[in-house]
Amino acid sequence: MVDSANGDPISDIVGVVCTSSNNCWGVGRTRSGSIWHTLIVHWDGSAWALVTSPVTSGSDTNVLNGVACSAPNDCWAVGDHALANNLGFAQPVIEHWNGASWTLDNSLLTAPNQQDAVLNAVTCVGPNNCWAVGFGVVGNWTQTLVEHYDGTSWIVVTSANTSARESNTLNAITCTAANDCWAVGNHDDGTPVGGAAPQQSLTLHWDGTAWNVVASPNATTQGNVLTGVSCTSTSDCKAVGYYTIGLIWQTFVLHWNGSGWTQITSPNPNDDQDNRLFGVSCNSPNDCWAVGYFNAGENPFNVLAHTLALHWDGSAWTTVPSPNRENFQINFLNAITCLSSSECWAMGVSDTPNAITLAEHYLVLPRQLTSLGRDGDGVVTLVGAAAPGASIQIEATADLSTAFAPLTTVITNASGLFTLIDNDSAAMPK
Repeated sequence: MVDSANGDPISDIVGVVCTSSNNCWGVGRTRSGSIWHTLIVHWDGSAWALVTSPVTSGSDTNVLNGVACSAPNDCWAVGDHALANNLGFAQPVIEHWNGASWTLDNSLLTAPNQQDAVLNAVTCVGPNNCWAVGFGVVGNWTQTLVEHYDGTSWIVVTSANTSARESNTLNAITCTAANDCWAVGNHDDGTPVGGAAPQQSLTLHWDGTAWNVVASPNATTQGNVLTGVSCTSTSDCKAVGYYTIGLIWQTFVLHWNGSGWTQITSPNPNDDQDNRLFGVSCNSPNDCWAVGYFNAGENPFNVLAHTLALHWDGSAWTTVPSPNRENFQINFLNAITCLSSSECWAMGVSDTPNAITLAEHYLVLPRQLTSLGRDGDGVVTLVGAAAPGASIQIEATADLSTAFAPLTTVITNASGLFTLIDNDSAAMPK
C-alpha cells in the first residue's frame, strides 16, 4: 500500500493508467458537501499528488470514471456531469491532458437523442484514435453509447444493442489495433429504466467498420455484469465482473480465444458472501491481474469489505494477498493497470468512517541483499529485497573456501523487503 492523494474529505479513485514507472494517473471523484467534483491524482515515481482538474460548473456534479493515455503528454479522462438546471440529468464529460494541464474538451458535452448519458471508460490506440463507452437513456431504456476521437473532435458512433427495448450498458473497453476493439457490460430482458430485471453479460466488437454484439456466456439467469476487459492479442482477451446467486455476488471471468467467449473458473475468498471484480489488466496470455473486493463479514448486512486480487498464470486464477487499510470497514480496488509482469498499480477507496483514496503497488524486485553487517556483540543483520510475499532461503558460509549451508528462510513483506537478525552466527557470513 502506498500513500495516495485526496481532494475534499470524501474521495474515490475508479480509473488508473500508467505510461511508465514514474508517470501514472488516477481519476475519480471528490466532495465535501453534496456535490461531487472531478478528482485527478498523479504518480511521479516517488509520490501521489493532487492535480487540478476542471469542472463544467461549480454547481454541477462532475465525476470521472476512466482514463487512458497514448503518450505522457496525451491523456483522456471521461465521466459525466449533471446539469444543475437540467433536473439532474447526466451528460458526458471529457477532459484532456496536454503535458501541462487538464482542460475540458467541449467538442461533445451532450449526447444526441439521449436525455441522460454517462461515459464509463476510455482507451486509446494512438493520439488520433481513442474510444469512449458508456450508456444513454433513450425513451424507457438505456442504450449503449460509443464515442470516437479522430485527432480533431469527439463524435458519437453508431453502436450495437441486444434490442431497442432492452437496457444495454457498456462499462469497459480495450483495443489491440485500430480494427480490433472490445467493449463489455451488461443488458437486461426489457424492463424499463427504474425496474429490476436479471442482467446478462454483453460484449461488443469493433472490426474497423462497425460495432457488433458478440454472444457471451452467463453464469446464472439471475444477474451477470462485466466491468473490465483486457486483451493481449486478437485471440486472447479476459473480461471480468460478477454474477449473483440469490443475494450473493460471485467473481465472473470470461476468456476470448479468437472464436468465442467461454467462462473460466475463478476463486471467491468467501463463498458465502459477496465477491466482485471491477478491473483487469493482462501482460501476456499467461499473466493477468484482476481486482475488486470480497465481504469478509459474516452476512450480507455486516459488510467488512477487503481488497481482492486474483492472478492468472495461464492455467488457473488464484487469490493473491493484498493489503487493507486498518480501521476502515470498506476497502475496494476499483481499477488496475500493469506496465509489465513485475509492476502494476491498483487503485480504489477505503471507506467508513470516511472515504479516502487507496493505492496499491505490485512491484517485483530482483532478489538481492542490500546490506550485511555485524555488531560488536556478534549479531549479524541482513537486509534484502525480492517479490512481495516471496519465500527466500538464506545460505551462508563463514569464508569463501568452505561450502555454503542453509541459514534460515525468510518471507518478504508486502513491499518485497526482508530483514534477518542472526544472534548465533559464529562468524560473518559471506
